[in-house]
Amino acid sequence: MNIVVAIIFVAILSMIGLKQPIMPPIVGEVAPGKPAARAGLQVGDRIVRVNGEPIEDFEDLRLVVSMHANTPLVFEYLRNGEIHKTMLTPQRDQSD
Repeated sequence: MNIVVAIIFVAILSMIGLKQPIMPPIVGEVAPGKPAARAGLQVGDRIVRVNGEPIEDFEDLRLVVSMHANTPLVFEYLRNGEIHKTMLTPQRDQSD
């Protein structure tokens, strides 16, 4: 009976899904000398588009940057209620 209850519980969780926090694509840190600093990004800037593609959350941003490392990208970001554009070439990170 315990196995049946466990299977039903897992099936219900799979159908309903689990809430995962959504991290907004907001710049949290700008390391001196890195591409973001050279492009003029500042802490608190919200990335809204990269190469014209909308960025909804941090995972979208991470995916675009990792797929286009060492390629110049046009970043559109929101700062103080105004949209700004900058060119940024992400560096490939040596970590996982």
